[in-house]
Amino acid sequence: MMFKLVKEANRERMITESKSERQEFIPKPDVVLQQLQVFLNGASRIAKVRNAEVAHAAICLLKSTEAAREAALEHAYNLFDESVNNFLKLEINDRDSESTCSNDTIIQEVHKVLSEYVEKEPQMWAPFISTWSLDLLGYLSSKYADRRGVLHASLPEVLQLWMSCPPTRMLIDLTTQCLSTLVSSNPDTCIDALIETSVRHSPHFDWVVAHIGSCFPNTVITRVLACGLKDFMQQDVTDEAQISTNKNPKIASVVCILGHLATHHDTDTRTAIRSLFNDSFSDSALREQLAAGPFLLQLAAMSDTLSHVISSEFVKVVNPEVLNKMYHQVEKWKSAKVPGTEGLTNLVVHLLLRSDGGCQVIRCLLNIMPPSGVEIHTGIKSAAGLILDSVLVEIQRRAYGGAAEIPLLHFLKTHVADLTSCLTNPETSKASWVLNLLKFICFHGEEPATIFVIGYLMSNVDGAAQYISNIYQDIRMHQPNALSATLSHQMAELKSNRLIKPVTLIQNIISLCQRDPWTPLITEGMAPNLEVLAGQINSRNTDYSDAVVELLSICVNPKQMPMSSLFIVCSSVVSYFFHLLDRENLDLVIKITLINNIKNLLANLCQQSSAQHAVLRMLLEGVLDKKYCSLFGSKLKTDGTKPAAKTNLLNENVKYMSSITLPQSHSSVFHSGIIGSGLRITETTPQHEKDIVLLNKQVILDIIQACCRTSWRFPLDDAPSNNNHSLIPGMKIVALLMVELISPDVMFNGLPWPDEDYLKVTVERDLHIKRKFEDHPILWDLLSLVAINHPSLCYCSVLLRAVMAVLLSFWCSSQEKATTNCPKELATSQHLINIMAMGQLLPPPLSYIDEVLPFVTPYEAFNLLSDIWQYMRDNVPSPALFHTKAPNSSRVWRDFSGDKKDETKQFCDKKYINRLRFILFANIEKFGVVYAKFFPSG
Repeated sequence: MMFKLVKEANRERMITESKSERQEFIPKPDVVLQQLQVFLNGASRIAKVRNAEVAHAAICLLKSTEAAREAALEHAYNLFDESVNNFLKLEINDRDSESTCSNDTIIQEVHKVLSEYVEKEPQMWAPFISTWSLDLLGYLSSKYADRRGVLHASLPEVLQLWMSCPPTRMLIDLTTQCLSTLVSSNPDTCIDALIETSVRHSPHFDWVVAHIGSCFPNTVITRVLACGLKDFMQQDVTDEAQISTNKNPKIASVVCILGHLATHHDTDTRTAIRSLFNDSFSDSALREQLAAGPFLLQLAAMSDTLSHVISSEFVKVVNPEVLNKMYHQVEKWKSAKVPGTEGLTNLVVHLLLRSDGGCQVIRCLLNIMPPSGVEIHTGIKSAAGLILDSVLVEIQRRAYGGAAEIPLLHFLKTHVADLTSCLTNPETSKASWVLNLLKFICFHGEEPATIFVIGYLMSNVDGAAQYISNIYQDIRMHQPNALSATLSHQMAELKSNRLIKPVTLIQNIISLCQRDPWTPLITEGMAPNLEVLAGQINSRNTDYSDAVVELLSICVNPKQMPMSSLFIVCSSVVSYFFHLLDRENLDLVIKITLINNIKNLLANLCQQSSAQHAVLRMLLEGVLDKKYCSLFGSKLKTDGTKPAAKTNLLNENVKYMSSITLPQSHSSVFHSGIIGSGLRITETTPQHEKDIVLLNKQVILDIIQACCRTSWRFPLDDAPSNNNHSLIPGMKIVALLMVELISPDVMFNGLPWPDEDYLKVTVERDLHIKRKFEDHPILWDLLSLVAINHPSLCYCSVLLRAVMAVLLSFWCSSQEKATTNCPKELATSQHLINIMAMGQLLPPPLSYIDEVLPFVTPYEAFNLLSDIWQYMRDNVPSPALFHTKAPNSSRVWRDFSGDKKDETKQFCDKKYINRLRFILFANIEKFGVVYAKFFPSG
């Protein structure tokens, strides 16, 4: 019961308050008539009435009399104008504070009354008041735009200025209140008024649009688009000239508003545009909705900002289904008479050429062109091809016309990777289009663009040689140095390890070199970068190293290389050669091909005499190096010692104090090890198959011979000029290097052979040299190579006599009954005599002694070798003894006869062959068959 009484009392109180408010809001009729008279006298200036009284009368009429509200708002129009004028006078210190305060109070009361109207009856008052306030804001913005602090200011500065002005802030708040009340029911009225005012007062009105748009971005953007589309549809469909030249002021205002909002509310703008575009494909789309495509293109044509947003959203929503719908929508445009559909191709081309978003659309169109992996209507594919061809034609016209800037080309330069993905099949129209586009990027962008495009193709696209050739042929006359600059740039990238696919770069350059007109260009471009290229040879990637060597074999021109680069290249190639021989599981055919590349490269490098010395030295040092000598059959003995271990003195003392002290003697060292150190370490050098060793020997000898041969391309300095390739200068270098590397002493390395008594002075050196030949059997092959090329063996005299001295000592002290019981020394003796015979250091019959050694005793062998020593002592092996037989021949021979007419006469003194004759007589049953060869009749 109590609850009902309280509730009834509250209801009666609310009714009473409502009646009192209504009475307060509506003055008495006599008061209204009095205020009307004051307002009319003041507004028409019939009588003198203070401005404050007229303003209060206008407010009273605004509250009470509907018929007088328009006149009252017109007077408020002037009040706001005067108030803004007074506020701006503050900037020049010319402000009447008393009148300003009075005006501020009056407009605050006007704002309060209007705000109450909107709050109490929004549907009736909000459209009317929003239109009035927007019109007033536009008028004030335009009227005072030339005041100080407003002219030429940026939009944020203008917005800050007007929002700090109380009258304009009240108006903008009133407009925002109106829009907020209508946002869910009828926003079109406010948006239409906003656009109309923007058309009349732009650009001074932009700050109003910016503020309202920031308050209601989604609503404003959506309704602005809708209003713009509605106005777009009201254009004359036949007046394409007006559409194409953008002469519609309302559309221009829409573009201005959307452009500003897109900058600050990108997400809302994109959402609204995407929604408008998608709605056009619905089955129940209205005529206005069907025009979304042409309308959006028109907006994009009028604003770069909107062009970027629209193009990026277009790429996101486009798929095969949408494209097929677009094809059918074109027919609907014609039937619905949608304006702006004529000349869409030209409009799209224009947009693509100027917009940064055109790159995304270009990629989308390329994906549509055949061959395409999606099912798209043929008409769409044809349209895509037409647009791309039109773009290409326009680019060509502008590029060859000397256009200073083509935005599309500038943006596409950063998408070269995406464009080159279309070059997988060079026979397609897509690849042809992309190739032409790359040409224009290079042509218009000058040398920096060419370096970037061709460099990317070189280093990232497999098989790009044909594309590079095609592009450079068209721009070569315009940019003659572009290829050299590109190669230098790529070598710099290679040196700094910034390339992802260095193998691709080298292989593409090699492919270019295989094209006839390109070899000189590549050689010229690579000349300054050969040192960088040589630094890549020893890469862990064997395919990469092989490709680098192949490229060097094509590009190296030693005559044009500085010495520093030349030696670096030589060192790298020789190192790679030995690594190649040591490479396992490599196909033999591939290995031979790679070896031939190295052979050609080293032979080319050796056309410089300084490089020839360096290469031959590196090759011979590599043959004797512990890393690679096993490749050539060398067998090195290891010392079998362990590294010194750390010992603890205390432990050692304790151990020895408790042990039995043994006399120091050799009993502490045994063949199987050393007491305290354990067993000897048995290390063996890796052994290769005989076939592999034989092949490696043949390869190294072949390469050394190639490095010694002079070339018709770059003849060696001071080399004899003839048609035959002379090996004499090169083999002389080999012989001298062998002496330097094998002999441990620089003394007594001359050509003369001393007396046998002198051998005890050089016994240590002789043993060292003999051991070298035993450890490295390939030295015999090198001596044979030197011996074949007369008179190079003369320079190896110290090596021959060292081996001979050791053999003499051995046979002299041998207790065996036959030389065959010492097969190792016998083979060495035969090999030595055979090499001396090939080098023409021994005359017949001394040159045949190797044939009788297996059948004599060790002492007889000693006597025969001693006779050879005596002959060499008395006949110094000098190169001066060798002469050419034919005028045009590079080969030289030694004449032992002294009389060339008598070829049957013996030219070896009897004192050197008497013991040989006696030995043959003593064993005539063995040597009867060959006696005539040793001692011919006559």
